[in-house]
Amino acid sequence: MAAKSQPNIPKAKSLDGVTNDRTASQGQWGRAWEVDWFSLASVIFLLLFAPFIVYYFIMACDQYSCALTGPVVDIVTGHARLSDIWAKTPPITRKAAQLYTLWVT
Repeated sequence: MAAKSQPNIPKAKSLDGVTNDRTASQGQWGRAWEVDWFSLASVIFLLLFAPFIVYYFIMACDQYSCALTGPVVDIVTGHARLSDIWAKTPPITRKAAQLYTLWVT
């Protein structure tokens, strides 16, 4: 979807003159060879922030009855501070930090 379209590759002809559906060049299968910057940035964002996204969903379901916009609205309107929300979460343990480091590496 985000990749540039490949130029038409001529079909290989067999000895009897019938065209074959195989491509003539190697390495044109699989994922896109050229990726745009938005796709690359999206993948890097998801890799780095996936544990935090999961934390946000769990926190929103636990403290805001699964209202995903609830924490953001409370912070923007001033009804809650980030420290108030953070105070209700369990502390980060050494094991959690190790698992996050393992996830990123």
